[in-house]
Amino acid sequence: MNALLRFIIRYVFKFLYSFGLVFIILFLSATKAPSEFGWWKGTPIALAGIALFLVVVGVFGVYFTCRRSWAKSFRSLGLWTLVPGVIALLISVYGANLIYLYVQKIVKLEVAKPIIDAYIEKRVPKVWILTAAYIFIGVLFYSIGVRKQFFR
Repeated sequence: MNALLRFIIRYVFKFLYSFGLVFIILFLSATKAPSEFGWWKGTPIALAGIALFLVVVGVFGVYFTCRRSWAKSFRSLGLWTLVPGVIALLISVYGANLIYLYVQKIVKLEVAKPIIDAYIEKRVPKVWILTAAYIFIGVLFYSIGVRKQFFR
C-alpha cells in the first residue's frame, strides 16, 4: 500500500476511534435524559451501538494500518484517547452554559432551567468519571506503546 494512502487511512481510523469515544459520552448524556429534551426512547441504545462499532473499527483499522504493530497502535490510540478526554473535560467545565445557550434558542430559559439543572446534576458526575478514565487510558495506552517499542 502506498505510504501516503496508508497515512490518510490511518488518520481516518484514528478519527473513527475518537468519534466512537465521543459517542460513549453522548450515550451517558442520553441515558435517563428528561423527556422534555425530545429524544427518542431508543437513542441511548443506538448511541451505544454506534460507539461500540466505531471504537472496534477504529482499533482494528489502526492496528492494520500500523503494519500490525501493537506498539505503534497503542501509542497512537493513547494519544487519540486523550482527544475526547480533553473535550469531555471542557464540556464538563462549560457544559451548563452550552446547554443553556442551546435550549434558549428553542424555549424560554426560565421554563427549562430547572429541568436542565436537574439533568446536569445527575449527568455531570458520570462525565467527570469518564473524562478521568479517558485521560488515564490515553496515558496508559501511550506508555504501553512506548515500552513495547523500547523493549523490542
